[in-house]
Amino acid sequence: MIIEGRHVNPETNKPIDSFDLEQEIFKAWHVVDDLKLIRDELEGMDSDDTFSAIHGLALTTEMRFRKLMDIYESVTKNQWMEKNGQREQATEWWDEND
Repeated sequence: MIIEGRHVNPETNKPIDSFDLEQEIFKAWHVVDDLKLIRDELEGMDSDDTFSAIHGLALTTEMRFRKLMDIYESVTKNQWMEKNGQREQATEWWDEND
């Protein structure tokens, strides 16, 4: 969500900042725990179950990292706008270069 040219966290209605980015990075580390869980459960899984588990994890991880990249881009845009103090020009510049 964009308010006054800034990318805003829809849950907090505050500009997305490095704290939001940090939280998403921590969430991304969950993939390690998920992989360990699949590894530990492989013994009781047939090949279809194994494929389904790994495929589902791959899709989830892709979504998680796409969200992480979106937040990184939002933080970068917000920081650029704060540094340059040009909300309208910043929004136009980013929209042209996305």
